[in-house]
Amino acid sequence: ASVTTADQGTYQLFITNAATYPSAVQSAPSALVVELEPGFNGSGNGWTLNNTAGETLFPSISGNVLELTQNTGGQANSFFFDTPMYCGAFQASFTYQDVTTNGADGFSFCLQNDPAGASALGQGGGEIGYGGAETATLPYITNSVAVGFDIYNGHTIGCEVLNGGKQTYAYGPVTPVALTGGDLINIVIHYDGNTITLSFTDPSASTSYHTNYVIGPIAQYLGANTALIGFTGATGGVTAQQNISAFSYTPIPIMSA
Repeated sequence: ASVTTADQGTYQLFITNAATYPSAVQSAPSALVVELEPGFNGSGNGWTLNNTAGETLFPSISGNVLELTQNTGGQANSFFFDTPMYCGAFQASFTYQDVTTNGADGFSFCLQNDPAGASALGQGGGEIGYGGAETATLPYITNSVAVGFDIYNGHTIGCEVLNGGKQTYAYGPVTPVALTGGDLINIVIHYDGNTITLSFTDPSASTSYHTNYVIGPIAQYLGANTALIGFTGATGGVTAQQNISAFSYTPIPIMSA
C-alpha cells in the first residue's frame, strides 16, 4: 500500500508449510515496476497486447516503440495499460509515424471502461480497432472516448473525437501537418475537464496544427473519472506500419475553492 520507487526491483516468493518444511516452494523471479505515471516500460510491462482472433500478428513493443500495425492487411490491434488511471483531466503525448508512408487505415488514443477491460478491441479497416457493429464476434469498445486518427486517403486524413465505439468518419484535416508523410509527428492531447485540445508538430517539416473539441465532463461517456488508457489501430485493403513512441500520460486533478 505504501510502495515507492525505491521498492522497484526483482522479487521472488518463497512458501513453506508442514508439507514442505524445511524446504520451500519458490516462484520464478519477477520484476516489480513502480511508476509515477504510465509509460511503455521498454517492452510493454504492465500493458496488454491484443489482436483479432485468428490473426497471427500481434502489436509488438521493443525499446519503448510500439509497432501498432505491421503493414499487413485486415488487422485490428489494441494496447491498453492494465491499471485504471484518473482521466477527469489529463495530458497525453506521444510520437506517431506512418513508417510505410501513405498507409491506412488509422489509429486511436482511447480511454475506456469496456467490459472486456484491457482486452477490449474493435474492428479492423476504417473502424481503426475502435468501432464497429456490435455482435458476438465483432465487438466495438463501449463506455469509451477516443481521439481517432484516419490516415486512409479515401477519407479525410485527420482527427476527430469518438465515443461509445461509434465511428462517424467526420474527420477534420490537420494540414499543414502530413500524418502519412513518414515523418515523426509529435502529438499532444490535453483535456481540461471540458475541452480536448490537440496539438500536432512535425519537427522535420517545421509544420504544426492545433484544434479544440468541446466534449464536457468525460465521466458521461466512461461512467467514471477513471479508465483504462491505450491505443487501437487497424489496416484494411491498404496497409501501414504505424509506430507509437515517446508516450507520456499525466493525470491532472481538478482543484476548486
